[in-house]
Amino acid sequence: MENPAAALSSFKRDLFKKTEFIVSELILVGTVHQDPLGTIRLSEFFQAHGPDCILLELSRYGLEFREKNQVLLHRALNRNVRQVSRESGICLKALMKHRRWRPCEGR
Repeated sequence: MENPAAALSSFKRDLFKKTEFIVSELILVGTVHQDPLGTIRLSEFFQAHGPDCILLELSRYGLEFREKNQVLLHRALNRNVRQVSRESGICLKALMKHRRWRPCEGR
């Protein structure tokens, strides 16, 4: 019978050989919440980098606020996503596919 540690090592080696590595980049962006030019700066950053995915950090208070105001926030999000679609030329269906209503920290 094969040694379990050796079997695991062999499995990892085979998995590594079969794994295709994709070079990727992660950019973390910090914001100053009271910056009067923050929206413009962030918009220019996103236009310059064209991210595939945007993740947001959210506090417990933020989560509770979003759950309490869910209906109004959904309407605002839908309105904003439609505007982004019109202005950017990105298909609305593609934008809507990637939206998340609840942040990961709330799960």
